[in-house]
Amino acid sequence: HDEHEGHETHEGHAHPDQDYHLFFSPSLMAEIGHVMADRLGEAYPQKAGYFAQNAAELSAILEAAQLRMAQMLAPTAPNHFIAMHDVTLYLEADLPIEAIGFLLTHDHGKPSAGQLRDLQKLVAKQGAACVFYEPQLNDKLVKQLTADMGLPVVTVDQLGSQLPDGADVAAYWRAIEAALKSCFNS
Repeated sequence: HDEHEGHETHEGHAHPDQDYHLFFSPSLMAEIGHVMADRLGEAYPQKAGYFAQNAAELSAILEAAQLRMAQMLAPTAPNHFIAMHDVTLYLEADLPIEAIGFLLTHDHGKPSAGQLRDLQKLVAKQGAACVFYEPQLNDKLVKQLTADMGLPVVTVDQLGSQLPDGADVAAYWRAIEAALKSCFNS
């Protein structure tokens, strides 16, 4: 989370000691794929080439997805958004995007009136292109919380729950790319 230290936009937002949203970073998932291939290759030397090939294919898919998303985003524009919670921190490290605030409190509770007022002030001061909505969460709450902000709500399914059965990692990142495009290029 070094990228987020000192950002005034994250004031008052506690980061846990461990962020379990590693899967939401193409670069980290590529690294993890290579580490797993190495470890599996050590355990099963007869299949080391197979594991290395799979890691290389995964890495190529993830690198291509990250490149497409980065090229789609304006590198100098303030690609700001509001997130439901801190699921996007690793993705923010990979791309020129930044959550300027979160709708839910750290324990995923509903924010207070004061917290919403502060979030509205941030939106007015810094601007935000959209609110990222996670389909696993209550959409009624999102609509209620964003009604006064006038921001479009864009579904970002970081768990891939809306993908068809059998969808692969490339389909997952195409869905994330489409959500980013809907937010920042609409």
